[in-house]
Amino acid sequence: MPLLPLTLWAFGLISLWMLLAWTIAVRVRNAGVGDVACHSSFALLMIWFATASPSGEPTRLWLFGTMVTAWSVRFAYRVGRHVWLKHPDEDGQYARWREDWGASNDNVEAQLFWFFQGRGVIALLLSSPLLIVALNPARSLHTVEWFAMGLWVVGFLGGTLADAQLERFRAEPGNRNRVCTTGLRRYSRHPVYFCDWIVWNSFALFALGSDIGWMTVYTPVMMLYLLLFVSGIPQREKTLERRFGDEYVTYQRRTSMFIPWRQKSPPRRAGSPRPRAITPPAIGHLSSESSTDQERAS
Repeated sequence: MPLLPLTLWAFGLISLWMLLAWTIAVRVRNAGVGDVACHSSFALLMIWFATASPSGEPTRLWLFGTMVTAWSVRFAYRVGRHVWLKHPDEDGQYARWREDWGASNDNVEAQLFWFFQGRGVIALLLSSPLLIVALNPARSLHTVEWFAMGLWVVGFLGGTLADAQLERFRAEPGNRNRVCTTGLRRYSRHPVYFCDWIVWNSFALFALGSDIGWMTVYTPVMMLYLLLFVSGIPQREKTLERRFGDEYVTYQRRTSMFIPWRQKSPPRRAGSPRPRAITPPAIGHLSSESSTDQERAS
């Protein structure tokens, strides 16, 4: 089956998938169902492309399919768990949207329908690496594909570690209403998003093992735009600012939003003594100095 028919069938599949999610969301009155459907849709699309492709090489399909499915399922589980624990309350952005869209339930349902379908289209546009890899007939893995697998491991394990660190922090009773300041969130306010972007770079890089892999280079840029300016970090920042107030604002000033980086030093209070000068070491000796800062993370 050539590229265009595969894409058209995938469009129909994703539309039905998001229609099912919309039906459930309306029934339980929780638009968070759409988040779960969107993230799990990549596993669904990968399965479709792998089974429908007439030319895909089995070893490549198993390796890449495992990468995509593992990431998709992990992200869908993470989001789904959040929706389940918060239910029947909706995520803050959806609650605000219901207020903005008015009191008419029919109007809200119609708006959600098109919103869900739009997310399905975006997921399809982002899935081009999945399609290109599924159509690659090469019998041996290209060097760039091996490198992409290594990059995926870094992103996947980094995101898993960041989630585990946050869960461990929240498990402490005294941390219930505090900003997480440990682990990877010491260097980035949103390490999970950064690691997910690394994963998406690995997908596009893996696709470059195909002669037409260049067609997918837009996907990491598109994902980065969505994370930084649309539905990822902006919405999360607003939620955390409302929840933690000044504590989170202080954290924002000191910690990188996306790319992990060392924290800025806290401003020196007026009237506080300046740091004492350090006597240089004697010639022929080497010394090093390091410091750690308290950090705030989401």
